[in-house]
Amino acid sequence: PKSVFTRAEDLPGLESALASFLAEHPSFESTSAVDETRESDYPHLRAANRACFDYCGFGLFSFTQRFTAGRQRSSFSLVSAGSSGSLAAQAAFATTEPNTLQSELRSRVLDYLNVGDGSYSAVFTASKRAAFALVADCYDFRARSKLVTVYDHESESVKALTTAAVRSGGRTCAARFRWPTLRLCGEQLAAELKTRGKGSRLLKKKTGTAGGTAGGRRRGLFVFPTQSRITGTKYSYQWMTMAEKHRWDVLLDVSAMGPRDMGSLGLSLFRPDFIICSFYKIFGSDPTGFGCLLIKDSSMASLRSSSSSPGIGMVRVVPDLGDDEELAEDLDENDDIDDDQRERQQQHRPEPLIVCQGLDHANTMGLNKTNCRIKSLMDWLIASMSSLFHHIPGSSSSSLSAPSTATKRWRRRPLVQIFGPKAQIDRGPAVAFNLYDQKGALIQPTLVQKLADRSSISLGCGVLSNLFLEEVVFSDHSGGGAHSGSMKKLADLPVLTATLGLVSNFEDVHRLWTFAAKFLEPEFLTGELLR
Repeated sequence: PKSVFTRAEDLPGLESALASFLAEHPSFESTSAVDETRESDYPHLRAANRACFDYCGFGLFSFTQRFTAGRQRSSFSLVSAGSSGSLAAQAAFATTEPNTLQSELRSRVLDYLNVGDGSYSAVFTASKRAAFALVADCYDFRARSKLVTVYDHESESVKALTTAAVRSGGRTCAARFRWPTLRLCGEQLAAELKTRGKGSRLLKKKTGTAGGTAGGRRRGLFVFPTQSRITGTKYSYQWMTMAEKHRWDVLLDVSAMGPRDMGSLGLSLFRPDFIICSFYKIFGSDPTGFGCLLIKDSSMASLRSSSSSPGIGMVRVVPDLGDDEELAEDLDENDDIDDDQRERQQQHRPEPLIVCQGLDHANTMGLNKTNCRIKSLMDWLIASMSSLFHHIPGSSSSSLSAPSTATKRWRRRPLVQIFGPKAQIDRGPAVAFNLYDQKGALIQPTLVQKLADRSSISLGCGVLSNLFLEEVVFSDHSGGGAHSGSMKKLADLPVLTATLGLVSNFEDVHRLWTFAAKFLEPEFLTGELLR
């Protein structure tokens, strides 16, 4: 909307807003097949009347598939991989293990991520955090003195890596982000990647070449997300090129990418040593799933034996026989068989095939239409949230020449502050924002999240970090002026975050807009706090 709204009651209804939205984004109608898929395969969203903005990762199954007769093809359990070897050994075993549910799911995951060419081995983990913990436990930080991370928010997963590096005597560095744009401080990051450590100087002395020569000592681990999980900010893939050129091992975090964004990553050009992603079961119904750690075969040598418990965090995907209705019926018909016979019957039963309709829906939609849909919805959501203002009465003023014409002046204060890039091309499927009251005070994100949940809207929360303000210095010298000075570190900031999924629709973003507009009325917050 191009208007400014100061009262919730003035917002256009769903039908009127949708008509305006389609007029501004005519290409959105080409994605109508997704709306049909949502109705037929994700009916729980309408039945529960819930708008979900808190799912991050890739969805495996549809709701209809999971809770109909074909559920045995979308059901699995995770069991510990145990302590039967190192991470490298587990990855090698997972690659060679044939004709199992795990091997079929592994092949499906690698194909979906566009790395099914045999150059990567994969292990499943209990979560994304467990995948990071595996790297932290097995990466040889003692031989590599530096860890560089690029995150504009707090991450428990990254903390595990930082702790491991410090414990091994390594040096850590977190990239900086300029306030208030949250743009990456490229000069600082480039300097960290290019600076040669002791290992590089020794290499140059021995070989007569710079640290970028092949076969030389690696400088450390560069942990790079394709985009921010909280703000949606996208980062240039050229940072991977720079890191590889200057002999860094690269861990690529793709867990915040959109449904088909891996198709645009270009892994034929960029070959990170490690890739971490996560999968959940059903959008809007079941956020449980697993993490996945991909290891480039040529990078296995950079891993060492676990410093704690071998195999910690690694899991195996096995059939969930408790949900296999057909198997249950077969067993019920043979109640008189003994336990040994029953066990042999289960063992000899062929492994069930797994069908990932969630991934199929994303593949069917394709990269261009998926991006078109998500970008259109995100563009409208940001513009709409930015149109909400508190209407604040100001002091009356009068003209010196006409004191009798005193008029009431009004000031406007924005209700919503959007964090991150304003240009849609620089943003992924997530946006970070906060709400402020009439006095400009922050309304705590956790409180807004709780009130949103009462309205059947699921939002995420996070904490922005590594924020720096570039202080401006004014020079009194002739011809001088304002120029950049030092960088001042700012306090961390809690924020709300909304992430769009493949089957998010216009009604979802319109509901979030109308919910936020309720905070324009002071009575709304007061009344909710009294409930």
